Amino acid sequence: MKSPLRHWIRRQERVKKRHILSLVALGALPVMCGIMWLLWRIAPLRQYTIVALELPEGFESSHARAINNEGWVLGQVWDASRARRTVSWIPNMEIKSLPCIMARDINDKGQVDGYTGASGPMGPYTYLIADGTPLVRKGPEKSGMLQANNNLGQAVGIAGDTAVLWEFDGKVTYLGTLGGDRSQAWGINNKSRVVGHAQVKSGGFHAFIWDATEGMRDLGTLGFSESMATDINDWGLVVGFLGKLGELTQSFIWSASEGMKDIGTLGFKSGSAASINNTGQVVGVYDSTSFFQSSVNGLVKRIQALRPRWNWLKEIQKDLIRILPNERTESSPFLWERGSMHDLNILLPAGATWERLSSAIDINDRGQIVGHGILDGKERAYVMTPVPDNQDRIRISRRE
Repeated sequence: MKSPLRHWIRRQERVKKRHILSLVALGALPVMCGIMWLLWRIAPLRQYTIVALELPEGFESSHARAINNEGWVLGQVWDASRARRTVSWIPNMEIKSLPCIMARDINDKGQVDGYTGASGPMGPYTYLIADGTPLVRKGPEKSGMLQANNNLGQAVGIAGDTAVLWEFDGKVTYLGTLGGDRSQAWGINNKSRVVGHAQVKSGGFHAFIWDATEGMRDLGTLGFSESMATDINDWGLVVGFLGKLGELTQSFIWSASEGMKDIGTLGFKSGSAASINNTGQVVGVYDSTSFFQSSVNGLVKRIQALRPRWNWLKEIQKDLIRILPNERTESSPFLWERGSMHDLNILLPAGATWERLSSAIDINDRGQIVGHGILDGKERAYVMTPVPDNQDRIRISRRE
């Protein structure tokens, strides 16, 4: 009787162990799924090459402002005396100087929009790179600026104190306000929908979207004091920032179906989205002063208030600040996609010639990003181009 009983007990123990292992496996499944989801979210972005845009003779620094889907880039260059020139960089062509003070946008047909007026009021300005034709857009106001354009030849900006839409034939449409006195347009898509910011009755500014059917609509502020929309893609997705310009801000994305969402600042103090392409990728800048640095500084300050003689804390503070990641007080560029935000500087490997990238201003539908960074101690315009997905290694290169 003892042998069968012992056999039965052992068999029950094995069954119990299998049940426990099964329960453990079932319990671990959501954990593993969560880990896989997290890895997907934080996985490295597609690989990029980076090119420092050529400088004209006699100039030493540059910024890139806009890029179209053909890879044509607009920007400014400066000489040693800080005299500025507006230029275009076109693949396989020489750098071209543009006859306007500031070029703000370029469409796929090579139409450049910005403003001119070396002395006196600023005036809206359009330049066609293809045939070298300049066109000063005239409006009823004495001054105005163009900030963005689309492939229909339309451009938006401000005339006087009001957001406007300029047709290529010179027709001007005033877009109004949200109850206040002022407004300005910052972006337009290929469906003639316009975004920007407008004053409300209380005096603050709110992000808006405008179209010819529904007029100007308030996009809200998500509880912040103000908001500003900077760009819109052809799917109607809007990006911008929350908070007052010049103060701490947060980037947002807005859609008609889901409304406004805060997309974060990588855990740092402040950020603002600048551009969105038709695949939903967003670029912008954020204040890269570390949250950890701020925390360490705050903690040391509190302890020293209680123990003023603990001078050794200052040395520990310096060591901690030095070893913490992303310890820069300058702005850094970000790329947001698939719900995650990434600092573009993570694509620069150790030993790269670039000291850092400082801004990301525009992104085209091919995923090419433009902005500026520090190279050999000087501010230089760059273009980052995605490497095809079948490439296995990160290949960051600089070509002069």
